[in-house]
Amino acid sequence: MLGRSESGEEGGEGSRNPVMRAAAPPWMCFRRKAGAEEKQKNAILVLFCASCFAFVGAVLLWTTDVVNSLILSGLVIENNTQLFEWWRAPPVDTIFKLRVFNYTNSEAYLNGTDKKLRLQELGPYIYKSRRSKAYVEFDEGGEIVTFQENRTYEFLPEESRGFHEDDPVVVPNMALLLNGISNDRVSIHTGLKNRSTLGVIAKFNGEDSLPYWNDYECNRVDGSEGTIFPLLALPPIDVGASAEDAARHRLTVFNYELCRRFPLEPTEEVRTHDGIPAIRFRPPPGVFDDARRNPAHKCFCDPEESTCPPSGVFNATPCAYGAPIMASFPHFYMGDESLLEPFEGLNPKKELHEFTLDIQPILGVPLGGVSRLQLNAMVRISKGIWQLNGFPKNLILPIAWFELGVEELPNEVKSAIKMATQTSQLVQQGLKWMLLLSSIVLMLIVIALVLKKPCADCRKKKRGKLVLVSDHGKQESMAFLDRTHLSL
Repeated sequence: MLGRSESGEEGGEGSRNPVMRAAAPPWMCFRRKAGAEEKQKNAILVLFCASCFAFVGAVLLWTTDVVNSLILSGLVIENNTQLFEWWRAPPVDTIFKLRVFNYTNSEAYLNGTDKKLRLQELGPYIYKSRRSKAYVEFDEGGEIVTFQENRTYEFLPEESRGFHEDDPVVVPNMALLLNGISNDRVSIHTGLKNRSTLGVIAKFNGEDSLPYWNDYECNRVDGSEGTIFPLLALPPIDVGASAEDAARHRLTVFNYELCRRFPLEPTEEVRTHDGIPAIRFRPPPGVFDDARRNPAHKCFCDPEESTCPPSGVFNATPCAYGAPIMASFPHFYMGDESLLEPFEGLNPKKELHEFTLDIQPILGVPLGGVSRLQLNAMVRISKGIWQLNGFPKNLILPIAWFELGVEELPNEVKSAIKMATQTSQLVQQGLKWMLLLSSIVLMLIVIALVLKKPCADCRKKKRGKLVLVSDHGKQESMAFLDRTHLSL
């Protein structure tokens, strides 16, 4: 059987071979096959690379903290940035509460009628306090910024519940508040070169050590200046952790008034009323221990060379230009029992008199807490000062104690903190799973394409197959003739 020509005539010797005209040449199939295979290979390669990139991205997000690292890269105290403005003038009002000890039986005590001094705690006298930085200067490299602290106090009579600034109070004669710009020049690291030193004091009044104490360790100037802390990245706090574990994550604050570093240790995880996670820090129990309990404190006060207060009181005399100033926690909280013995009216309680500080561990910014300290004076009997003759020598007299805390963070600060912590964590978790699932799906597609038989495109376009019977009775296959051009 022969195919019919386009003119309708049967094929003969002079007519065109309809089979050859109608049939797709074998090399066309090969060319189509080669082109399809090349596209398929390219698609497999692209999908395989995409799967690998997604897998690598997932591994990075699961094993590192890439999102937080990107956020923390912007935590540098640099001029004309939002962080700088918040650091220079914190957009929060702190509440300063002052409680004064009124000595109600001083005359009876001095003439020997009463055996103990009777103390009446007056207050709180409540002030709105603002702290800002004045005379801010950066060094040439931008790594060190130097400033002076400006403190202002505004008395709030309506909040003070009947206490007034002109109330008569009998106390040892000492100044209680330092309003205005401090004379001290403080230099801190901006975090430009090393973010782990962000906010750490580099120099105090141009020096990297103090002149007040007996050795370098006590005179060393470092620690946070209190506004921002080095990036913590602390693990979850184990409430039952040992003292050694807590000490490993210890922070240090440089206290200007006491002229010393003040250690803080993490004790628990907390959340603000807005749900922002924080870590609560407290001073270690022996922060005011004397040299007998803690030999490392011998450089502050050596009992072999001078009269030192009992444990629970810090001798700040060298820092106070020779005035017998002693610091402690309110009501001698965590102090030696001998400190309470001469007085009536002192009742130390943890919930009322402890020192706490809540810090956001990712950003290193304070979110709350309250700092509480008490000012005391040590009685030093001197010739010619007859007014002190009725007091026991070296008696430590409570004067007043204060607490300083943040009422509430502004909404813009809370929003920025949540964006940088909670929102970023959700984004990072979502990216982890999305990249991992994308990698798996793409790899499954690659496997399916690899297992698929080649030249599928050619098989789909196949219309039929023509078989001719020769005189020898053998069957020959014709390559994919279009049946519309054949006459069977």
